[in-house]
Amino acid sequence: ATDADDAADEAALFYSRAEAVIGTSQQPRLWMIDVEEISVATGTMRAAVSAYMDKLNTLGVPDSKIVLYIANQLYTTFNLDVSRAAGVWIPSYGANDGTVANSTKPLHPYDLWQYTSKGVVPGITANTVDMSTDPSDRFKAAFLTK
Repeated sequence: ATDADDAADEAALFYSRAEAVIGTSQQPRLWMIDVEEISVATGTMRAAVSAYMDKLNTLGVPDSKIVLYIANQLYTTFNLDVSRAAGVWIPSYGANDGTVANSTKPLHPYDLWQYTSKGVVPGITANTVDMSTDPSDRFKAAFLTK
């Protein structure tokens, strides 16, 4: 999004595309906002993400269903209102060799840590899967126990 108004428009488009696929009778377990680069030309990333969340709220998605996926190295620069979101998911790789042991935990508070982009799972032959670990109790309660 280039500004807060654009962010609200993007949220509406995202919602309508999701609704077209899943229908109106069920909702996703979570809605994730991917914040990995500075895209605003006017205003701040904080205002843009807040506008995105506000628009989702008006469409029936509560903050308790929204997760912010935030670039570790830009977390401070973005200065997002993380208190609104149900969770914060941060990628922080370190060696990025597919292991947790050689990965570096995020520098900021998180609810889920993406530790590699070189994971392996059955059914995918290449080691190209993003892998996450260390869910907080808050994340588990909101998204992993239902």
